[in-house]
Amino acid sequence: NNSTLDSTNLQPQDWCTIAIAILEAYDSYESFIVLHGTDTMAWTASILSFLMTGLDKDGHYNALLSKPLVVTGSQLPLFVEKADSSYTVRFNTDALQNVCGAVTSCCEGVPEVCLYFDSTLMRGNRTVKTNASENRRVGSG
Repeated sequence: NNSTLDSTNLQPQDWCTIAIAILEAYDSYESFIVLHGTDTMAWTASILSFLMTGLDKDGHYNALLSKPLVVTGSQLPLFVEKADSSYTVRFNTDALQNVCGAVTSCCEGVPEVCLYFDSTLMRGNRTVKTNASENRRVGSG
Protein backbone atom coordinates (compact mmCIF):
# COMPACT_ATOMS: atom_id res chain seq x y z
CA ASN A 1 0.00 0.00 0.00
CA ASN A 2 1.60 3.26 -1.14
CA SER A 3 -1.14 5.59 0.01
CA THR A 4 -0.33 8.68 2.03
CA LEU A 5 -1.53 8.78 5.62
CA ASP A 6 -1.81 11.91 7.76
CA SER A 7 0.67 11.38 10.58
CA THR A 8 -1.89 12.46 13.20
CA ASN A 9 -3.88 9.34 12.29
CA LEU A 10 -1.06 6.80 12.72
CA GLN A 11 -1.92 3.65 14.65
CA PRO A 12 0.43 1.03 16.16
CA GLN A 13 -0.17 -1.22 13.14
CA ASP A 14 1.19 1.55 10.89
CA TRP A 15 4.51 1.56 12.78
CA CYS A 16 4.69 -2.22 12.37
CA THR A 17 3.93 -1.84 8.65
CA ILE A 18 6.82 0.63 8.27
CA ALA A 19 9.20 -1.68 10.15
CA ILE A 20 8.13 -4.73 8.12
CA ALA A 21 8.60 -2.86 4.82
CA ILE A 22 12.13 -1.90 5.87
CA LEU A 23 12.97 -5.42 7.02
CA GLU A 24 11.65 -6.93 3.78
CA ALA A 25 13.96 -4.63 1.77
CA TYR A 26 16.81 -4.72 4.28
CA ASP A 27 19.30 -6.72 2.23
CA SER A 28 18.72 -4.63 -0.91
CA TYR A 29 19.74 -1.21 0.44
CA GLU A 30 22.57 0.39 2.40
CA SER A 31 20.32 2.75 4.39
CA PHE A 32 16.72 3.89 4.74
CA ILE A 33 14.92 7.24 4.93
CA VAL A 34 11.32 7.51 6.16
CA LEU A 35 9.52 10.68 5.03
CA HIS A 36 7.02 11.61 7.69
CA GLY A 37 4.59 14.26 8.85
CA THR A 38 5.90 16.29 11.77
CA ASP A 39 2.98 15.68 14.15
CA THR A 40 4.09 12.18 15.17
CA MET A 41 7.56 12.02 13.61
CA ALA A 42 9.33 11.83 16.99
CA TRP A 43 7.03 9.00 18.09
CA THR A 44 7.72 7.05 14.91
CA ALA A 45 11.49 7.47 15.24
CA SER A 46 11.36 6.30 18.84
CA ILE A 47 9.12 3.33 18.15
CA LEU A 48 11.16 2.25 15.11
CA SER A 49 14.32 2.33 17.22
CA PHE A 50 12.80 -0.38 19.39
CA LEU A 51 11.05 -2.33 16.63
CA MET A 52 14.23 -2.51 14.54
CA THR A 53 16.30 -3.82 17.45
CA GLY A 54 13.63 -5.94 19.04
CA LEU A 55 14.05 -8.85 21.39
CA ASP A 56 12.30 -12.17 21.01
CA LYS A 57 10.58 -13.97 23.91
CA ASP A 58 13.94 -15.43 25.00
CA GLY A 59 15.66 -12.05 25.08
CA HIS A 60 17.64 -12.54 21.85
CA TYR A 61 17.88 -9.88 19.14
CA ASN A 62 15.50 -10.64 16.30
CA ALA A 63 16.25 -7.58 14.15
CA LEU A 64 19.64 -6.12 14.97
CA LEU A 65 19.91 -2.86 13.04
CA SER A 66 23.23 -2.60 11.22
CA LYS A 67 22.34 0.18 8.76
CA PRO A 68 21.27 3.82 9.05
CA LEU A 69 17.54 4.53 9.26
CA VAL A 70 16.68 8.24 9.28
CA VAL A 71 13.19 9.66 9.81
CA THR A 72 12.62 13.19 8.53
CA GLY A 73 9.83 15.58 7.67
CA SER A 74 9.15 19.26 7.09
CA GLN A 75 6.93 22.18 7.91
CA LEU A 76 6.20 22.84 4.22
CA PRO A 77 5.68 20.38 1.35
CA LEU A 78 8.65 19.49 -0.85
CA PHE A 79 6.60 19.82 -4.03
CA VAL A 80 4.22 22.52 -5.25
CA GLU A 81 1.61 22.06 -7.97
CA LYS A 82 2.04 24.30 -11.00
CA ALA A 83 -0.76 25.78 -13.15
CA ASP A 84 -0.49 22.90 -15.64
CA SER A 85 -1.06 20.36 -12.81
CA SER A 86 2.55 19.19 -12.87
CA TYR A 87 4.73 19.45 -9.78
CA THR A 88 8.01 21.18 -9.10
CA VAL A 89 10.40 21.12 -6.14
CA ARG A 90 10.23 23.97 -3.65
CA PHE A 91 13.92 24.74 -3.26
CA ASN A 92 13.55 27.34 -0.54
CA THR A 93 11.89 25.26 2.21
CA ASP A 94 12.91 23.09 5.11
CA ALA A 95 11.67 20.06 3.14
CA LEU A 96 14.60 19.98 0.73
CA GLN A 97 17.06 20.86 3.50
CA ASN A 98 15.79 18.03 5.70
CA VAL A 99 15.80 15.46 2.88
CA CYS A 100 19.36 16.44 1.92
CA GLY A 101 20.38 16.30 5.58
CA ALA A 102 18.84 12.84 5.94
CA VAL A 103 20.70 11.59 2.85
CA THR A 104 23.98 13.03 4.17
CA SER A 105 23.32 11.43 7.56
CA CYS A 106 22.75 8.05 5.91
CA CYS A 107 26.07 8.43 4.10
CA GLU A 108 27.78 8.75 7.49
CA GLY A 109 26.77 5.14 8.15
CA VAL A 110 25.55 5.43 11.75
CA PRO A 111 23.72 2.10 12.30
CA GLU A 112 20.74 3.27 14.31
CA VAL A 113 17.37 4.94 13.96
CA CYS A 114 17.81 8.71 13.91
CA LEU A 115 15.62 11.72 13.28
CA TYR A 116 16.92 14.55 11.10
CA PHE A 117 15.16 17.89 11.47
CA ASP A 118 16.16 21.56 11.40
CA SER A 119 19.82 20.84 10.53
CA THR A 120 20.16 18.45 13.47
CA LEU A 121 20.64 14.68 13.60
CA MET A 122 19.14 13.19 16.77
CA ARG A 123 18.83 9.70 18.19
CA GLY A 124 15.39 8.39 17.35
CA ASN A 125 14.54 7.21 20.85
CA ARG A 126 15.65 10.50 22.41
CA THR A 127 13.45 12.90 20.46
CA VAL A 128 10.32 14.73 21.46
CA LYS A 129 8.02 17.22 19.74
CA THR A 130 8.65 20.52 21.49
CA ASN A 131 6.61 23.12 19.62
CA ALA A 132 3.74 22.92 17.16
CA SER A 133 4.06 26.40 15.67
CA GLU A 134 7.74 27.35 15.42
CA ASN A 135 10.13 25.93 12.84
CA ARG A 136 12.26 24.29 15.54
CA ARG A 137 9.68 21.70 16.59
CA VAL A 138 11.72 18.65 17.55
CA GLY A 139 14.36 18.35 20.24
CA SER A 140 16.56 15.72 21.78
CA GLY A 141 17.05 15.10 25.45
